[in-house]
Amino acid sequence: MDSKTHLKEGNALLQITNVNLTLGTFRLNSITLNVDQQEYLIIIGRTASGKTTILKTIAGAYKPSSGKILIDGSDITTMPPEKRSIAYVSQIFSSFDPKNVRGNIELGLRARGVPKPEREKLIDGVVKDLGIEHLLDRMPATLSGGEQQRVSLARALVTSPKVLLLDEPLSMIDPETKGSIIRLLKAIPEKYNIPVVHVTHEWNEAYSLASRIAVINQGRIIEVGDPEQIFNEPRSYLTAKLVGFYDMHRGEATLTNSGATIKLENGIELKSRMKINGSVYACVRPERVKLSASNEFNKFEGQVVEVFRERFGFLIIINIKNIEFTALVGSKPAKGDVVTITIPEESVYVIPATELNGAPL
Repeated sequence: MDSKTHLKEGNALLQITNVNLTLGTFRLNSITLNVDQQEYLIIIGRTASGKTTILKTIAGAYKPSSGKILIDGSDITTMPPEKRSIAYVSQIFSSFDPKNVRGNIELGLRARGVPKPEREKLIDGVVKDLGIEHLLDRMPATLSGGEQQRVSLARALVTSPKVLLLDEPLSMIDPETKGSIIRLLKAIPEKYNIPVVHVTHEWNEAYSLASRIAVINQGRIIEVGDPEQIFNEPRSYLTAKLVGFYDMHRGEATLTNSGATIKLENGIELKSRMKINGSVYACVRPERVKLSASNEFNKFEGQVVEVFRERFGFLIIINIKNIEFTALVGSKPAKGDVVTITIPEESVYVIPATELNGAPL
């Protein structure tokens, strides 16, 4: 993909241009990303895809072999980390014992020589925003995971950074607390007038928070777009797998008046509204598969081979002529039941089967 597709119009506050970096056998390849002033950019990818390496390169822990990183128009590519006006929050909370929470939060301000009255004013403002005033005299070891993450954010934000970097900030948070932390994170770009770059492998997290999403695979940015485009109309096979398309079946597409007919390897024919021809992958989200016989097209009978409980229903796998389809349904069928499914034509998303989009040819 042309790196220009990763750019946004306007004067981005954070500009990463053709950054290359080699660490042992791993390589970041021509990373180009621009992030606007109040933007929440999420970089999503599998484990070891290069997400954290990008953050650490922005922060200054790694020096790229080529390319540039600019903040507010200033080149920081070779600048020491402490001079970059960047705050980095890792997924694992680190404290500085034997200091209490207040002492931990004010460390960055002390290092900058900020006078005590100003330190107290800055700390009071941030801890109020994050709802942790009551924790200031506590010791870090006594905090819950959610409390620790709020303290980490306070320690980062109190220094008034120009950019906030978040490395899987929700990975250590219990489900009960995660919702409140997501709400807190989402408010940061506007409240503090800074861009946030957040990395994760969780697509639900990305969809909830991002104003834009960048997809990384093996050290390359393969796709950038708004959440609706990335989740509903991904341009690559790898992106589709990453963001929740369970069923991706190889087939041959033939153009029709209303879209295309895709003949799968087992002879099943799927109708799609997309105009496309040739070798493709027919992609369907489980929530779009219906247990009913109401549609004229894309109606199939098969046997339930697996049933899994989900938060909002049951994820079932149906075998249809030796090809499996996945459906998210409200009522629980029994394993072995014969069911009829329908897939609306507009819910069959089609990706060309080419090496360019990461499909396994």
